[in-house]
Amino acid sequence: YYHFGLPPTPISYPGENALRSLENILKTDYLFFVSDGNGKHRFSKTYRLHKKNIRLWKNKILKEMMLSKIKRGLVLIVSSPSGAGKTTICKKLIQDIENLSLSVSVTTRLKRQNEIDGKDYFFKSDEEFDNMVKEKKFLEHARVFGYSYGTLKSEINSKITNGINVIVDIDWQGTRQIEEHIPNDIVKIFILPPSIKELKKRLGARATETQDSFKKRMSEARKEISHYNEYDFVIINDDVQESVNKIKLILNSESLRRHRQVGLSEFVNDLK
Repeated sequence: YYHFGLPPTPISYPGENALRSLENILKTDYLFFVSDGNGKHRFSKTYRLHKKNIRLWKNKILKEMMLSKIKRGLVLIVSSPSGAGKTTICKKLIQDIENLSLSVSVTTRLKRQNEIDGKDYFFKSDEEFDNMVKEKKFLEHARVFGYSYGTLKSEINSKITNGINVIVDIDWQGTRQIEEHIPNDIVKIFILPPSIKELKKRLGARATETQDSFKKRMSEARKEISHYNEYDFVIINDDVQESVNKIKLILNSESLRRHRQVGLSEFVNDLK
């Protein structure tokens, strides 16, 4: 008998990548076989034993994943009109929740003094950004005040695949774009001000506001508010901490959705 090659050793860490590796090994039957020299081939006893061990590894990993509550991450989209308190809420959520990461966007604007490339933004030239658009590297992108901004597919996918939740601060147009790409991985939250009077007060209190810019921002805010019904959850931000607490409850509940519990169906089958 002649042996041709050896199957790779199964990976021992939990997560979707480990399961994927095991599934690939199970599919590659041709890696370990024997020949009788007369044109006939069959799998060796050693290979069949190895394949059985791989299945045992898979079951072990599934159990570890369920017991350690490993879940697929989600993308938490937070939108609001300017002045509703979205930025403050997002900052507090990131401070309070360990497994929540801010999406790092790509931009063509110049890097400011205290900003770090790859941490605050990925800074690119106009030409580089346009090439990335052509290569379809963005979940969403837009032109804002003369500069381009975009959310990378790779930045989001790598995090949610590894069980990390990502918060994305974008408007309703960006939300629609992301939903086209990953509808099952997003949770959409819209933040409303407690009243139009309070919104005017907040916008009017900004030192940079002129009368013309104030009117423009109010007009844009009303347009943004008109899209509230495109979101899964709507929160009236009368108190920042209360709003943060509500979003935490939403995040916990959404993480328990069936399709986000990695290996659940295999785990349940093993219980039967």
